[in-house]
Amino acid sequence: MLGEACCVRRAWWWAVVLGALGVAAAGALSLGERAASNDNAPVPLAEQPKVGDKAPDFETKTLDGKVFHLAEAEGPVLLVFFAPWCPPCNTEAPHLQELHEEYAKQGLHLIAVAVSTTLKQLNEFRKKYGVTYPIGFDERNNDTARAYGVRYIPSTFMIEHTGEISGTWVGFSPGKTSEEVKQAVEQALEKYARAKQSEK
Repeated sequence: MLGEACCVRRAWWWAVVLGALGVAAAGALSLGERAASNDNAPVPLAEQPKVGDKAPDFETKTLDGKVFHLAEAEGPVLLVFFAPWCPPCNTEAPHLQELHEEYAKQGLHLIAVAVSTTLKQLNEFRKKYGVTYPIGFDERNNDTARAYGVRYIPSTFMIEHTGEISGTWVGFSPGKTSEEVKQAVEQALEKYARAKQSEK
């Protein structure tokens, strides 16, 4: 599903320049171009996984000092790629916080992985929007985003407790995307609850 989105292609150069000026905006360089200028070999930019595909495994350090590892997560996972300088991502943040508050106790893991940003920007973002869900900070050339073929942000993936992707969204539109994501979360949690019940 396509909503309002920032192009990651135009992220890195402007993120650095405008970030230095204290300006939040989506800028101008692809992840591939940015990584190519780095001596460290990056994860290749993959094709974006589709509904029905197995979600690529990943682990990421979070701002609270923990490590989130997809393979170790019990229950469904809502994975969101974002950046603080991306206006649609900022619009999406309160909706994600509501989902986290409503469904975390039912087994939902909501993890937002930042791309092309700084720790300072992330901490300011978390404070501004009252975010309590985990935020992953990819320190190695946006490896996790590249493994998921992320070219635009926000990009969101609903991952079932089985590891299968059951929903994908590119961009965010209040009302439309938020309702679709919420419905997908509820359906994934229902499946998870039935699976746990059948194990008893």
